[in-house]
Amino acid sequence: GADVGAPMVSHPLVEMVSFTGSTRVGKMTMAAASASLKKVSMELGGKNGQIVFPDADLEAAADAAVFGGFFNAGECCNAGSRLIVHEAIADDFLGAVKSLADKVRVGDPLDDRTKVGAMISAD
Repeated sequence: GADVGAPMVSHPLVEMVSFTGSTRVGKMTMAAASASLKKVSMELGGKNGQIVFPDADLEAAADAAVFGGFFNAGECCNAGSRLIVHEAIADDFLGAVKSLADKVRVGDPLDDRTKVGAMISAD
């Protein structure tokens, strides 16, 4: 906004701007950054990237990723929609996520054992 974002984007010592948010604000940010030819990285319209670094508690992070992806069939505004994982731990982390995801019971939403019920399509 006007108190933080605009001064950061226009500050001469800021060399790059990374912004995640709406397309409308992204356009304003890009326009302001263009005045000084700053590098710009935008994630417009995306949401809920889960970033996992090597020093993370991988068990807790994997549990959070699976919960976020499947809770309420992923139909929550804060549902995890993507993972950004450091390459040093990517294989181990994705293995842990797969192992947990394999345990998520998909099926009849009226069955108490089901964790993920009705979906839009079989795919």
